[in-house]
Amino acid sequence: MFDHRAYDLVYVEWADHQGSDDWCLPEDIQHSPTICHAVGWRFQEDDAGITLFGSISEGGQIGNRLFVMRAGVRRVVVQKKARKRKEPKAVNLSETPHD
Repeated sequence: MFDHRAYDLVYVEWADHQGSDDWCLPEDIQHSPTICHAVGWRFQEDDAGITLFGSISEGGQIGNRLFVMRAGVRRVVVQKKARKRKEPKAVNLSETPHD
């Protein structure tokens, strides 16, 4: 069973693109990114960016996924540290009986 407690709960702040299809005066055009905020469990983080999920089903499926490109990430703050993941036990094949 998928256990969300094996992942850090984080707050992420990032700069995002913005656009609009409405009509406006030139002086009303916003020439800056929109600053966004999200809280979720950190599924993966690397040089490409960070992926969060916000929901998990009883069947172990994750939903409300969000990927933010590294270039836009302004800060990541751990709200609750993950508990240690249980690693599968290694099997010593030399000690396993063979047919």
